[in-house]
Amino acid sequence: MNNTNDTNVLPCPHFEGVEKRIEIDFHAGGLQRGLRSLPRDILDDAMTAAECLIVSKRTCAAFDAYVLSESSLFVYPTKVVLKTCGTTELLNAIPMFIEEAAKLGMQPRRAKYTRSTFMWPDEQPLEGNFDKEVEFLERHFGALGDGGNAFVLGSKTKGVQWHVYLADDNSGAFIDGNSTEGSECSTGFETHSAPAARANLPDPTVSLEVCMTDLNREHSKHFFRDDTYESCQKTTDDCGIADLFPQFDIDPYVFEPCGYSMNALSGSEYATIHITPEDGFSYCSVERSNIPVSAADPEDYLRRVATTFKPGKFSFAVSTDAALPDAANIRRVPTLPGYRRIQASHQEVDASGGAVSFYTFERLPDVHVPVPTLPAVNLAAFKPGFEAGHDSDRNTDSEEDAPDRKKFRPLVETPDITREVRPSSIVSSHVAESGVELNRCPSVNHMELPVHEHEPSTLSNHMTEYAGIATLRTRLPTSFPLARAFAGWDSEVVNTLIGQHCKPLVGSGGKTIDNFCLDIIENGLALPTTDRLARFCVVDLGVVMRRWRYWRATIPRAMPHYAVKCNPDTGVLAILAALGCCFDCASATEVDMVMALGVTPDRIIYANPCKMPAHLARVRDCGVGLTTFDSVAELHKIYELAPEMKVVLRLRADDPDARCVLGNKFGAEPPEIEPLLTAAKHLGIHVEGVAFHVGSGATNPRAFRVALERARLAFDIAERVGLPPLKLVDIGGGFSGSVRTVAATNDSDVTLAEVAKTVNASLEELFPESSSVRIISEPGRYFAEATTTLATMVFSRRIRSEEDGSVAKGGDTHQYFVSDGLYGMMNCLLYDHASITARMLPVSTNAAALAGGDLNGIVPSGVYSNEEDTNGLTKYPSTVFGPTCDGIDKVLENTLLPEVSIGDWLLFPHMGAYTVSAGSNFNGFDCAGVRKYYVASVVDGDPDEIRR
Repeated sequence: MNNTNDTNVLPCPHFEGVEKRIEIDFHAGGLQRGLRSLPRDILDDAMTAAECLIVSKRTCAAFDAYVLSESSLFVYPTKVVLKTCGTTELLNAIPMFIEEAAKLGMQPRRAKYTRSTFMWPDEQPLEGNFDKEVEFLERHFGALGDGGNAFVLGSKTKGVQWHVYLADDNSGAFIDGNSTEGSECSTGFETHSAPAARANLPDPTVSLEVCMTDLNREHSKHFFRDDTYESCQKTTDDCGIADLFPQFDIDPYVFEPCGYSMNALSGSEYATIHITPEDGFSYCSVERSNIPVSAADPEDYLRRVATTFKPGKFSFAVSTDAALPDAANIRRVPTLPGYRRIQASHQEVDASGGAVSFYTFERLPDVHVPVPTLPAVNLAAFKPGFEAGHDSDRNTDSEEDAPDRKKFRPLVETPDITREVRPSSIVSSHVAESGVELNRCPSVNHMELPVHEHEPSTLSNHMTEYAGIATLRTRLPTSFPLARAFAGWDSEVVNTLIGQHCKPLVGSGGKTIDNFCLDIIENGLALPTTDRLARFCVVDLGVVMRRWRYWRATIPRAMPHYAVKCNPDTGVLAILAALGCCFDCASATEVDMVMALGVTPDRIIYANPCKMPAHLARVRDCGVGLTTFDSVAELHKIYELAPEMKVVLRLRADDPDARCVLGNKFGAEPPEIEPLLTAAKHLGIHVEGVAFHVGSGATNPRAFRVALERARLAFDIAERVGLPPLKLVDIGGGFSGSVRTVAATNDSDVTLAEVAKTVNASLEELFPESSSVRIISEPGRYFAEATTTLATMVFSRRIRSEEDGSVAKGGDTHQYFVSDGLYGMMNCLLYDHASITARMLPVSTNAAALAGGDLNGIVPSGVYSNEEDTNGLTKYPSTVFGPTCDGIDKVLENTLLPEVSIGDWLLFPHMGAYTVSAGSNFNGFDCAGVRKYYVASVVDGDPDEIRR
């Protein structure tokens, strides 16, 4: 039974299944991999601009294929194909691809944009107006050759139409022979030298696109994640899609709560399917592209697709760059039993060959015809005719509905065994038997396997590397694009996330971060070992956003002034500025950083009680009007250099158990309060209020009570000495980086909720809201610590044993060297008294285990250093060294770890506070040069795993 569409009723909600598709060919540049060398973050940025996300990737020798949250992306060395559905902004990605290609020395040579008729055009970018789309495309491709051409195929009164834009610089006849991907979007006229030049071109190709509506309701049930759902692969098998592409490597994805996408790879060909199964606006597209003309059979393809999906209506677009003599079979009008052809349109797009054909079909109604009883017939008499294939006597309603008289053949000749045995299937079967999930192992049958001499096999064999990564992935839900994932936030905040090129994540837990890190590591596998990243940081701005809301709900009176010294990361500062946060700056440089983000001077406190004169003058010139002091000397400096600035008296108020005690350096003692306030009065300096800091990483909430009592004393003294009423209390910093005890990074950390009980009660008693005293705070660690995960690669190791005397009894037998240490971000071990743990990503260890058939040697994801229960894994006393030549450069010592291999990764969470801001370049290792990747998680922790 098929779905029915009532044109008078608009389904709500609804989804626009119709895709927009852009294919851009570029002239080859200097790099053999061309566009495939673009980093993953560049592709993520382009997809963010198009308002979609990459959710899965497969790769082969010819190209890379990405499943998107809304359709697909294909990247060849000299071509990119992007196809998106819904209300995505596909056109926004075009300038980014052109810009990034130009950096590789590659310029566009031709472009093709296609789409069908939108169901809801008013919801589309540019109001779904093809003229406006063409105007946009002409701005980017109109200078190619004689300019672009735009066509609309099909009848406006008889169903959907096919919109085509093509532009070509007419260099197709002179392309060198290095291109392998082919293209059917040439529009140029042949020159006199074209015949000879075309001999060097790739074979002409064909693209076949079927767009279906009114999907069969029963068949559509396959694409819902209900109680019957088992896995993406089983869905692909059960619904018949796997049989459509028997020799392709298929990467399927079933969405929550419904929807299906897949990419399939074979040589330089690809296929892609996207399904919206909801009743009332069901839609499915099935595309196969880069098919050699010699292997293409559009009619057979169409019949197999229609038989699989049984749509009520569909359109069929056939595009080719083949010359007319070579494409007569391609341009044959297809027929389909059980369907009526509504329309047929053809458009020549190249004087030397190349055309687009477009057809629409509608299912014929089922008619019950009584079958009369016939006398017995001697069937043997007809046997010779059947054996000879004589089917010309079959009855048809019309010539249009009659099957073609030619012998049908498949698009690709298949052997008797429809699914060939490949290395990837062998690896998958071994892993399946072991119970370890290969969540997203790319196809390995086509992978490039460059040989790097003198390297360990686990670092040069891409097959095992990809397989090693696949053993560590967790199947988690797909996040929505930023605008949708953070729909409840102010647009300025969302735009800031977009501006920082954030990738949305479904959570901030270890599994989610591990998956993201594995994407980054996987992205570098195509590079030589010496060119790969050795370390990087993942900075989660979603953590900052949730911390902001939690602070404002938990200590609502104390407006945060973020302590920039804690972590001056641009992304962290930008998102805090967008949230409305104020800033605590301790130097002129920090003031410059936040004001460069558009922060006004009234949102800054220059909170350094002992300022260098040059810095004070610069901050004064920036317009900052509030600073701190704790001595008479500082008052005289302010009087001389910035007498118009308001001042805040810094009081000493220590938590003796804080990670970093500050009272030994800053803060006025109780006997000094009155003399200092009196001095300020005599100099005519405006005293705005008082400040204190109980110490970084405070552990005793009672310290805030004592400090606030001292602040109350200062207020009373100020009144006694005749100063105008004080208006400000700055309760400083010292707040833990964890909002939950289980997430604490130090055994003595306390949560904000615990501190808030004391602070709120004390404020209400000592400085009630009725007093109109403004309360501010200087949290740094609270916002920054949990944002950052540091990923470090193990680049060397040393295994010793007590038996041969190479290590003393009870010593660490396993020693590893990673790409960051005490002189880099790990300086927090020395200066911030931090406690850190490492989480393993044993990419090379698992790759080697798979390559050797040792499935018991696979280490699961989520194994931490010094973790007691690791599912029976053998652990060894280990030391982890940093990269410098200093013997003190130890990251972990006397810690228990499974055996770690060169090429494995150790991830260090909670590395956002007092890390890179205090690092050095000792030994030539650039601490601040660590590569950063910004993400934005929607919730704390990990979501539940899904079946895939």
